[in-house]
Amino acid sequence: MSGTAPLEAYGVGKEPTEEYYSGGWPFGWAYPHQYMTNLTRDILKYGRDRGIKFNYGIGFGDVPYYYKGIHPEYNWMTNLDAEQVRLHPDDPVAYELTKKYLQTLIDLFGTDHIYHETPFCESTGAPTVDESLRLKTEAAKKSVRLMKEVDPNAIWLTDTWDMAVYSDTIWVPKNFHKYLDNFNTHDMFVFDAVSDLRDRFYKRNGYFYGKNWGFGILHSFQGDDHLHGDIAGTIAKVKAAVNDPNSTRLKGFFQIPETVGHNMLYWQLTTQLSWDPHGVNRDGFLKRYALTRYGRQSAPVMEKSLTKLVS
Repeated sequence: MSGTAPLEAYGVGKEPTEEYYSGGWPFGWAYPHQYMTNLTRDILKYGRDRGIKFNYGIGFGDVPYYYKGIHPEYNWMTNLDAEQVRLHPDDPVAYELTKKYLQTLIDLFGTDHIYHETPFCESTGAPTVDESLRLKTEAAKKSVRLMKEVDPNAIWLTDTWDMAVYSDTIWVPKNFHKYLDNFNTHDMFVFDAVSDLRDRFYKRNGYFYGKNWGFGILHSFQGDDHLHGDIAGTIAKVKAAVNDPNSTRLKGFFQIPETVGHNMLYWQLTTQLSWDPHGVNRDGFLKRYALTRYGRQSAPVMEKSLTKLVS
């Protein structure tokens, strides 16, 4: 919701009222609009020139925070997290505006045809389980439809975080199964956001019922940047997923940190696991890490130190 995209999609937008800062989340936190658009273009070009593809997050019915005050006549969601402002999935304007916003992003920045959406995650959206499931299903179906209208080559990328948050209410396995059955396997990809937090969540949910899926590493949940991480356990969990005979649709590996720039050992390990999990073991990884990180002279003592630390 930063840059010129909201201005073009919704016809309104607030330029930051202070230099580089506009009042804090959720009201806004950005550089001036045109600067953000130019910066985003630079980032996307830099990545794409190197073969990297980007996904765009849309959020069905999502609008700038102050938009609700401008249009109180629209049908707005209730039972939302306090920081969310969403148009109700049954209101036609939610479809129209979400489609327009996605089209605006593509017009501004091009596309790699991958669009991330998990309907009003971390909120029930309704007072009952049945209504919540209906609304989330409708929002997802409409999201996929508008993606295809804007981009016939669209792939819907979605995650399991909401399913983990409400695993015992909205998203019991039968409901998750019913939800996923609405969608074409070839048009979507699920990434399991809790692979390293919940033991075999993918197994509980039927390996996502025939949909292509990815193993996710969160680790720095809620910005945790202190020293932590189960190295041996992470290796074992990744290998268990890869070696599971029912993981026939396991097609990817997701790094989904909520903070970056810390714990480089852990992220280097998980990146290596993403390329070749079979070739990774704790001792071999630590030996090579000590050498490449600290140099030949320091490697022997650092390998011993790292082994004790990890143990």
